[in-house]
Amino acid sequence: PSGGSVHMVWGASGTLPVTQDEVAILYSQFRVVGSELYVKTLDDGGRVEEVAVRGVSGFWVRGEPHYLMYRDASGLVHEEEGRLAGNVLAWEEAGVTHRIETMLTLEDALGLAESLEPVR
Repeated sequence: PSGGSVHMVWGASGTLPVTQDEVAILYSQFRVVGSELYVKTLDDGGRVEEVAVRGVSGFWVRGEPHYLMYRDASGLVHEEEGRLAGNVLAWEEAGVTHRIETMLTLEDALGLAESLEPVR
């Protein structure tokens, strides 16, 4: 996204479930700039559930594969395939979109999200 992004990756540790790429957690943050458009698409095996994360509305996307499409500030549309084929917990807080991709359960992913420091 044109506002920039940051990604943090936790590898296999023996206690966390991992994706086919041996990644336990991919946590991403990005800021939406201007009139960017974000669309998450799912194939037949995917499901979306609305959830509350730290008091704000969010989404739990499970199943695979899923894709992200977005329009950048210059108007170009980009499509990204799901990198890890894991479940995704996503929410926006203080203008920052948070995304946790993992094979954790929804309850564990919510616990992880709740443990994060708020954006300042």
